[in-house]
Parts: sequence; C-alpha cells; structure tokens
Amino acid sequence: MLHILKGGGETKAHPNKSSSKYRPDVNDLVKYYRSKGIVGEESVYILATIGLLAGNSFCIEGRSGTGKTKIADALMDLLPPKSVYSFDASSDKSLIRDAERLNKARVLYVPEMQNVFNSRYQTLVEVLKCLCAEKDFTYSGVAGGKSYEFRIRGDITFYTTLATENDFKPRIEYTRRMFQLFTRLGEDVQERIIREKARARYLPKADLDEISAQELRALKVHASSLLYMPQIRVVNVFSDYIEGIIPRENTMVAAFIDKYFDLNEASGKFHYPLRILRKINGNPILFLNIDDIVLIHSHYPPHFCRSLSNLDREHAYEEDTVLRFQEDVDWQQCLDIGMEIMRKYYPSVFDEWSSLQRLEGYIPQDQEQENGLSFDEWSTHFGVNPDQKLTPNQSDQRCQFRIRINPEKPDN
Repeated sequence: MLHILKGGGETKAHPNKSSSKYRPDVNDLVKYYRSKGIVGEESVYILATIGLLAGNSFCIEGRSGTGKTKIADALMDLLPPKSVYSFDASSDKSLIRDAERLNKARVLYVPEMQNVFNSRYQTLVEVLKCLCAEKDFTYSGVAGGKSYEFRIRGDITFYTTLATENDFKPRIEYTRRMFQLFTRLGEDVQERIIREKARARYLPKADLDEISAQELRALKVHASSLLYMPQIRVVNVFSDYIEGIIPRENTMVAAFIDKYFDLNEASGKFHYPLRILRKINGNPILFLNIDDIVLIHSHYPPHFCRSLSNLDREHAYEEDTVLRFQEDVDWQQCLDIGMEIMRKYYPSVFDEWSSLQRLEGYIPQDQEQENGLSFDEWSTHFGVNPDQKLTPNQSDQRCQFRIRINPEKPDN
C-alpha cells in the first residue's frame, strides 16, 4: 500500500478501523481507484476527489491515453448518479432543456474541454464563464409565441478534462476558479504505473489491496454526505507557514494561492469525523489538523507550480525550485506556528486540538473525535440508503447535514 501522507514508500492502514463508524481514509480512495483499473496517479485522483467533494472545480490535463478520462469517469461513479450532470456533447441546447435537472445536481461534468469551446457549443461556453465567475446563468427566448427564461445556478461545481496535445489553451478566466491537475507529472509516475501493472499479473487477489464491499459502501455514503454539506467555516492555523515557503518567482502566485488553501480545507472536510468541530460565537467551525497540511503538500506542489508556469511561462518554475518547495519543509516549525496561533485566537479549544496533532501517521483511536456516525445514523440523518441511488431532490429537505457539535464554548 502506498504511503499517502508522505507520497511514497510503505504505510500502515488506519490502525483502528471500525465497522460501526466510518473513519475517512485516503487509502480507501487508493483501493477504490485501483478497483477501477487505475494504477499510479494517486496525487491526481486523491486531490480531485477530496477537492470536488468540498465544492472545488478542477481540470485534469494530460496527453490522450494517460488516464485522465478514466479517473474522471471513476470519480463520477463514486457519486450519486443524479448528483452529477454529464454534458451531452450531441446538443448544445441540452443544457437549456435540462436546466431543472442541472440545477438539482451538485456537479457538472464536461468531458474534453477542448471539444466544447467552439461555435457549436456557445451556450455551454457562456454557462462555464458564469460558473467560473460564480454567477447565475440566465437564458431567455421565445417559443410558440411565448417568452421563457431559464436560470442555472452559479454555485454548481464542475470538472473537466483537457488533452494537452491539442492547440486549445484555457483562458485565465476559466482557470481562475479551477485548480489544475496533470497526469504523468514526472518520470517516477510512469515507472510506478509500469511496475504496478506488472505486479498485478502475478499477485494473489488477496494481496491486491482491493476495496471491500463494506468499505465501498461506507466511502460512497461519506462522499454523498459531503456533496450536500452546507457552508461551514474552516480554520487553518498553518497557513502562515505554508504562505512563507511558497516560491514567489511566478507573477500568478497571489491569484492562485487560494487554490492551495482550498485543498487544505478540502482535506479537513473529507476527514471531518476525525477533526475538532465546535460552535464558537454561534458559528460552527472546523479546525484543520497538521495531517491535512502534510497530505496536500505531499501531492499538490508539482501541480500547483506547473499550472502557474503554464500561465506565466516567462517566470516558469525551475525543476529544482519545485523540488525544494515540496521537500524542504520543517514540519515541526509548521506545527509550532500553528500552536501559537491556535493558543492566541482559540484558547477554549487549544488543549483538545493540540492533543490531536501528530506528524506521523494517524492519531490513536482514544484521541479521535466522536463526530463519526454509524451506517444506520448516516441513513437516518441524510435520507440515504447506501445500497440504492441517492435522489438529489431530497437534498434540501431530507439530506440535511447534521453533525454532533459540542456545546458552545465562548473564546476570550
């Protein structure tokens, strides 16, 4: 099994997995995508999955045949069918006809971005422009002597793929809202894929680390609940340290650093049953752990630097700069800075939160938070039967996101 937190080598699975409560584990994502025939590219599908579930739009870029569409399709299979609207490239007007269904969905999937940015799909282009600006899209017309108007919500998350051998390059207004991920980013990725494919030919089935039916069921329920999670404030007390180590050579850093922080928050939301969640001054707040920062920094820096270099080639990052950015990290200093900020601004939560911070692996079970819900509780709270299809039109009434939050403790 791959060491997900550090980005290579061996790891141990969560030492305290329980059948009664689901403890989110990115290794379950690895097993899920492997069950879909995807080996290697762990950084791409881990970041894509936790990012999308937290409401972040993204684009997977790569040459044809490098697995970007396979990853995107596998991600769609992980989500409730009616929560995803997949664009039908046969007709640009399908978006208008299906406006009601699209508005009930949480996610818009647009395969092969380069194929839709042409004169045939002007409606979709305009929709994506609005989504990138987080604005509603309105379309009006006349049919049968009667005027009509359609509106598509501007808060819909979308994801897409892009074949890099094509001449099409997304304009900055399309990439400003999306974070970009790249297949085959580095020679080691291809070597790992080749090695994994060879091992799969002789390893016993029990050694292939496939996801079990129970784990898949739990993962799908967890993913469904996250899609319908309401807006909640996430506190990242480690952001000062991360900001300080990001290389400044590229002129687009200020415009895109939020993507880095958004993925930190996405990790916290994905792992929320294992995080501190409290009401402070009447508002629920989720506090990130050092694990969230380590996870994202183990996978995202090469993609972050490549996306900025593509937008500002004059100040493209050198390979050694990217390597230093990812590897020359003083995690103890990062933790110390986070501790100081936490003690200063959130003293009522400090003792409990600080006891959970670990720089290696997962925290012990006796120190985990009890925000996790049993499978039966998931079904009750979200109106979800994990063995059936989730009906998104239940989301507003029945799929209310309910988490046990300790009584409010006012901070000084």
